[in-house]
Amino acid sequence: MVPKKSRLLREGFDLRGYRPIKTPFFTLKVKDNGLKANRIGVIIGKHIDKRAVRRNFWKRQAKKELLKAPAMGKDLVLTIYPKTNTFTKREFVEEIKKVLQKI
Repeated sequence: MVPKKSRLLREGFDLRGYRPIKTPFFTLKVKDNGLKANRIGVIIGKHIDKRAVRRNFWKRQAKKELLKAPAMGKDLVLTIYPKTNTFTKREFVEEIKKVLQKI
């Protein structure tokens, strides 16, 4: 579970001002939040996979990697695309690490 200080809540969430970093598998949107800690959010729709088990698997993997990012005072919103189902767990983690290095 993500610590409360690291959660990006729906209330007050506004997509304006985010800088997108796109890959064929997901988009990471980044914005300064004025805090010392990062806040994260993961968006994964039913069109990715009908099974909640699989959607939650990808969500857990994404959150685990985003929490490992150094504290930069940013809001990070990851939107996962259907092509992610072609990934293995290791490839997905490596792809997220590559994108986090671009920030």
